[in-house]
Amino acid sequence: MAKKDKSKKDKNEENKDVIVEISSDKPEEVEAELINDENSLDDEKEIKQGKFRKQKTKKNGTVSQKKYDKLKQELEEQQQAFEEMKDKYYRAAAEFDNFKKRTNKELSIFHKYAGEKVLREIIPIFDDMSRALDNEPEKESNDSTGLAMIYKKFSNILKNLGVEPIETVGEDFNPDLHHALMVRDEEDIAPDKVLEEFEKGYMYKDKVLKHAKVVVSK
Repeated sequence: MAKKDKSKKDKNEENKDVIVEISSDKPEEVEAELINDENSLDDEKEIKQGKFRKQKTKKNGTVSQKKYDKLKQELEEQQQAFEEMKDKYYRAAAEFDNFKKRTNKELSIFHKYAGEKVLREIIPIFDDMSRALDNEPEKESNDSTGLAMIYKKFSNILKNLGVEPIETVGEDFNPDLHHALMVRDEEDIAPDKVLEEFEKGYMYKDKVLKHAKVVVSK
């Protein structure tokens, strides 16, 4: 009985030595084998549940492609929207620049001819003063001297404001400056020459304030 127990004990010790030898000599192989066993168990579990790794990977790849296509489409739409906004910005900037130039030009013209309306009202009074002086008797008097002084001051003020009389007699007829009241034959005078002035015309800077009324040769 003692011999039998001894043999069993020796056998256990021999198996123990074998396990120790395998574990100590090649631990990597043992670990790999254990991992493979675990993966096998996981695969069996997935097979039972109807889940397959290859199919899952393929399915995930299809979803990623859809997401990629969607993101690509959104990027293209955003790029198109950006180009449209940029075009609108450039158009708005150009329109604003044109508006600013047009406004500055209008303001410049307004300031340049700011007194035009008032001068149009004053010029007839100035002409009346001129005719009054022409009809004054040749004798000197305080009234005539006073009127002449006022007319002279008035004339200087208009000149300082940029008002100048239009040249008429002896000049070529210019419809932009002259208004022909009559046409008359005149010997030794070329056609379309101003022969006589009925009313003075005036320029305000580079603009006609009043056309001169004249007689033109035929």
